[in-house]
Amino acid sequence: MLVNLESRVEGRGVVMVPYRPLHVPKYHEWMTQPALLAATASDPLSLEEEYDNQVSWRDDEGKLTFILLDPWHGGCTGSGLKKGGPAGNSPDVDDCAKIGSRLGVKEKEWGKFEVDKMVGDVNSFFSDYEDDEGRSCSGQWAAELEIMIADPAARGKGIAREALQLFMRYISVELQQVVLFFVKIGDGNKGSLKLFKSLGFVFHKHVEVFAETELRLPVTQELRDRLETVWKAQEAIVHPHRLY
Repeated sequence: MLVNLESRVEGRGVVMVPYRPLHVPKYHEWMTQPALLAATASDPLSLEEEYDNQVSWRDDEGKLTFILLDPWHGGCTGSGLKKGGPAGNSPDVDDCAKIGSRLGVKEKEWGKFEVDKMVGDVNSFFSDYEDDEGRSCSGQWAAELEIMIADPAARGKGIAREALQLFMRYISVELQQVVLFFVKIGDGNKGSLKLFKSLGFVFHKHVEVFAETELRLPVTQELRDRLETVWKAQEAIVHPHRLY
């Protein structure tokens, strides 16, 4: 989707940037790992196919994706950062400067910064919203969410939780026709089930043939207000992002 082609989202513990060709080799390396393929229900692709996939994610108006960056991945980067990590996970976080454009990364260094710090992605697939009786509601969308923290060193730091909340807030503002978020989670993925339930998603149905559970979260004004509160608490911004 072109809506985020030239935008990045900066929170206190994660930076989300549009998926671009420079990310493909590292992403392809991730997706050769059997555990990640199984966790994401993905088929292995060749490098050439992965480049084609990147173009599809960019141009398809039914898809939206961001690459997730952990600015503390591999050590602090930037003139202001000393040590620490995402807010709430380090006693030294107050000594760290904010991330992204507030980090001290020069424009010409953003490409290398992105590849060095990329740890996963967050995605959405959009479809027409259907009511409880299965009737399609014109002009209203449902957004299926997916998130992957591919680098083991970036797990357990709160990145997925922050990224999902910022992503949902971004969608609720930029794509106001979205009236429902939902996820489909494999029965063995207990961590994802726990994460999404903690964000307010509730059980909708279990599909035995796929061994997966669908959770849903309606986009209400209460949810919009909650996401806005998180956005402000994380001091998040949408920043213009050039294609370096």
